[in-house]
Amino acid sequence: SALSTANYARTALMYHPKSMIQYAGAAWAGKNLPKDPGSITWKFKTLAGVDTVQLTETEITTLENKNVNHFTSVSGISITQQGAMAGGTFIDITRSVDFLRARLQEFIYAQLANLDKIPFTDVGVAVIEAEVRAVLQLGIGQGILAANPEPVITVPRVADVSFSDKASRLLPDVEFEATLAGAIHSVQIEGVVSV
Repeated sequence: SALSTANYARTALMYHPKSMIQYAGAAWAGKNLPKDPGSITWKFKTLAGVDTVQLTETEITTLENKNVNHFTSVSGISITQQGAMAGGTFIDITRSVDFLRARLQEFIYAQLANLDKIPFTDVGVAVIEAEVRAVLQLGIGQGILAANPEPVITVPRVADVSFSDKASRLLPDVEFEATLAGAIHSVQIEGVVSV
């Protein structure tokens, strides 16, 4: 309750009555953290050496309403449920956005540090834009971002940048819009069968 109420965006809680013996949270992290961001969802994972927990519907509802993950058997398959942070965001989304942020910083900093200079011209702005595009393409390749609709990057024209930003060598207003690829966790099917 405390973690959910605090809306912790980087804390995930795994309920297991034998947590100090079987380490369900560690097994879960060990299974998922080696995978590239965007390549997995943290739901539906089987954990080695961990017993499933038999929960009532009320207990499941209580846990899930507080964004607490658990390890149960569904239709005879032992799986983790829900794959969410205490604040409610799915773990894979948090990892994916963090991945994009880190790669943007790395790619752009590499250009700033390795080129003799990036001129404050439209050609220089295009260097930054190309690095943003490269990271977004990497995100698409890893399954973090959807390819359709294609990400959109907006950069300012140098003529529109304020004198004070130019004087302080700050390139403002580099923005992008992209769509997360997300993951499917449930399916609703309707059909008609007739003779």
